[in-house]
Amino acid sequence: MSGGGTNPTPTLNKQMSEDIKELITTELQQLSLISTAGAHVQTSATAVQAIFVAPKKCTVTDIKLGNTAAIAAHSTNHWTAQIVNQTGDLDLLSSAWNTDDDVAVTSNGKRALAADTMQSLNNNGTTEFLQNADLAEGDILILTLTKGGSATALDYPVATVRYKEVN
Repeated sequence: MSGGGTNPTPTLNKQMSEDIKELITTELQQLSLISTAGAHVQTSATAVQAIFVAPKKCTVTDIKLGNTAAIAAHSTNHWTAQIVNQTGDLDLLSSAWNTDDDVAVTSNGKRALAADTMQSLNNNGTTEFLQNADLAEGDILILTLTKGGSATALDYPVATVRYKEVN
């Protein structure tokens, strides 16, 4: 035979299609998901709010806090934030995040909030201060913001929880 025969278009059988679908589904489940919660009021004293309910078994990879106004780091007028898994009564931050200028950065301190910017509560997306991050379905995360001295009020603070579902 001579000349340019054509190659047939390959077809996928049902098992190949199912394998590809399973592979894609598994890959998508590994992507980070984000949940957002916020206060719809100005926060001028200690505030406690549920910010996340685990939809499935998952691992928290980052927690961020944002505010519409800038909050400077200050030694006596500051904010402290801690995240607790209420279900297991476990702190998610090994060292509470705060704007206290007297607390070393190595202890999660001196973390000013820029206006309209999300600030990682666990050291800018690293897992340096993140612990107890594996959650069971239905676990509830609680954000506690504690005011120290005469700290500037938080204007409509918002928290985001980035997580990955696990099997």
